[in-house]
This record gives sequence, C-alpha cells and structure tokens, in this order.
Amino acid sequence: MKVEELQEVLRKHELWLNGKEDGEGANLREADLREANLQGANLQRVDLQGADLRWADLGKFGKLKTNRPILQINPIGSRQDNLIAFFTEKEIVIQTGCFKNTLSEFKKALRKKSKDDKNYHEYLTVIKLIKKHAELWK
Repeated sequence: MKVEELQEVLRKHELWLNGKEDGEGANLREADLREANLQGANLQRVDLQGADLRWADLGKFGKLKTNRPILQINPIGSRQDNLIAFFTEKEIVIQTGCFKNTLSEFKKALRKKSKDDKNYHEYLTVIKLIKKHAELWK
C-alpha cells in the first residue's frame, strides 16, 4: 500500500471513529504495511487480519518486530472495545479506547481500578496472555 493511500485510509478511519459524516472504517486485511509509518495512528476497530506489519514504525515506541507483531483481543473491558498489543523492538505497547502507552503504564492505570471489578480481572488475564505471546514469538 502506498503511503498516500494509507494516510487517507487512516484519516477516514479517524473520522469514522469520531462519528463524522465523511468517515469510513478501515479494512487493512492482507495489506502490505511493512515499514509503514503508523506513528499516532488509531488502529481501534481496524481489520488487520493477515496484514504484514513487520517493522512498521510506531514512532517513540519503536518498530514492530517478529512475524506476529500484534495481538488483538475484542470485545474487552467495560466499553467492550478492542485491545491491541504491539510488540516493538523496545517494548510492548497497548492500545485500547483512548489509551495508547506501554504495558507497564497500562498496568499502572489498571491498579487504579477496583479489585472487585470484573474488567480488572479480565485485563489481568489478558496481560498474562500478552506476556506469553511475547515469549513465544520473540
């Protein structure tokens, strides 16, 4: 996919996520996104099945690595949203809802939730899965 095409798809997707008239949900299924610049891209609800994301650039978080650089889980949490784990050369990055930061920052944010909250326990289980995925596909 050409840079200009990807930028336009992501621009329309952002509009769609925000309920704007000219928006359109992104479908990047099977897209060749190797080394694409995804810095600042909101990939919530994007169909990435089969997309080649190796070495796509997430900006300050680094470039994606391995043959399985993302793990997407949905629906999850109180908003029943997507959770995407990105496995970069530097660290694991989590995107869910408006949150996009490192796994360690996600765990810090999670500590603020009530221990009686079902979503808290669901996220703890997902963190274990994410860590196992990273271990298996390094």
